[in-house]
Amino acid sequence: MKRGASHIEAILAFVLFISFVVAGFYFFTPTSSRLADSSLSYATREIMKNISISIETYGVKINQSSRKLDVIPVDILVPAGRHVRAENGSAILPARIGSNGVTYVNISGSGFITLEYADDILPSAGPLEFDYDRQIVYSSLASSRDENILSKKRIIGLNESYFNKYDMLKQQFNLPDRVDFGFSLDLPGLKITSERNIPQGINIYSSTMRVEMLNETGDREFGDLTIKVW
Repeated sequence: MKRGASHIEAILAFVLFISFVVAGFYFFTPTSSRLADSSLSYATREIMKNISISIETYGVKINQSSRKLDVIPVDILVPAGRHVRAENGSAILPARIGSNGVTYVNISGSGFITLEYADDILPSAGPLEFDYDRQIVYSSLASSRDENILSKKRIIGLNESYFNKYDMLKQQFNLPDRVDFGFSLDLPGLKITSERNIPQGINIYSSTMRVEMLNETGDREFGDLTIKVW
């Protein structure tokens, strides 16, 4: 009877050992699906947060009496540090934000213009600010929209940080020490790649998404953003 019991104990001990080994591989290897999924989710969230900016877009109707003027003031309150891009549907118009916070636009006879405000638009050589009659209504606000969009400037900045401050980025992104990450942006005529050497034979988990991006001139481009963990 004791010999039978010892066999059972040995079998149970072996089963428990195998269970611990399997659990260890599941929870503590970087190639486990659970760890990869959570790490990819963290990396995607943090990368998107670091390369996104807010942009405010306003549709402005120019009053009939103002269309004969070269330059009009548009009094729209925007956060400090932002720059403006103006267009009339067919051309980009010279515009700048004055020291008083008012936007001055060379309307070129336009009846309707669109103003976009964002941090990463390069300042343009627009018209100089001037004193104007605040009793005159030069224009009226027709529409407004706030949105988040990827910034080419931020993507380039994150690419530089990836190679210069990789360990700090990993900590900032809340990624485990045993997990590495990389990303790339594929645009027409340009590819930005941030990726370290990946050991052969290791599992790579990735996701690719179609994204819209704002460049320094305020134009919009579309590309494919790929994020990897391994």
